[in-house]
Amino acid sequence: MDEHVPERVRAALARLQSPPTSAPLRLLHEPPPREVSDDESGVLAGWWPVPRLTEAPFWERLAAAYSAGLETPHLPVGGACGLQHYAGRLVLAVLGQHYAGRLVLAVLGAWVQTGHLPPLAHERWWMRLDENGHTLDVGLLAPVEVWTSTAPGEPMDVEGSANALLTGHFGPIVEAARSATRITARLAYGCVAASRAGAFASLHRRAVPEDRVRVRDVAERFLRAGAWPDPDRTVTFTEIGLPQTSALVHERRTCCLIRLGTGHAACSSCPDIPREERWPRLVAAAASRDQASDLRVVVGRG
Repeated sequence: MDEHVPERVRAALARLQSPPTSAPLRLLHEPPPREVSDDESGVLAGWWPVPRLTEAPFWERLAAAYSAGLETPHLPVGGACGLQHYAGRLVLAVLGQHYAGRLVLAVLGAWVQTGHLPPLAHERWWMRLDENGHTLDVGLLAPVEVWTSTAPGEPMDVEGSANALLTGHFGPIVEAARSATRITARLAYGCVAASRAGAFASLHRRAVPEDRVRVRDVAERFLRAGAWPDPDRTVTFTEIGLPQTSALVHERRTCCLIRLGTGHAACSSCPDIPREERWPRLVAAAASRDQASDLRVVVGRG
């Protein structure tokens, strides 16, 4: 393996952690020393080991807190939104919508820049929750040298990365969330897909202009990978032109249910609102987000 890979990975992660992506990822050399929660305290806020997300009883607790924060009695709302939130935290740096949203940006962001996925074993990851079950940060307990020392010499392809992230990491989490909250598989994986789509849109906004088409193509292939259990695609992508730039927007095929919370409306990408209303909202949201041009993409190069 190239001896400079660890340095490239560190640079890629530092870029993700800075604006405009601002991935909430922490690299940990040991478990978080303070603010670690446990069942006996009865407090949800604090750091938790991610293996807890593979346990249905923990999901019952997390989803109940999330639903209560939205002032809704419906447990599936907390299950779907909590899953997507975690995934987004992980992806940008890996089912609650909230967990998925935190995880995926970090993982996909490192991968598209270097070709190397971080370790995805649950025991390597920690999550910091607030009292409502929102994932605030994700922490990876693995020095960069450890994860790159076992990485393949060539960048991991799209199918392999999708399988590792979706089946290996999220599969057991989705099953636990579904068991606890009775959400359907289509809804659960729709939340995970939306988090991945949002992560790719963030990476597209930061990519150098000549690499933005590559981000779009990789995103399309990732969302069509064989690892997805539902052959019906759960999101659709469109690259749109904006004044002086472009943006990647997605439309969902499933509703995340947040509109059932008190005072909450449907998201811009929600399939339950008419497209003539949805599309202008998507374009306006994309135009309002900050852009940059400092992220190079290695995945998808010939």
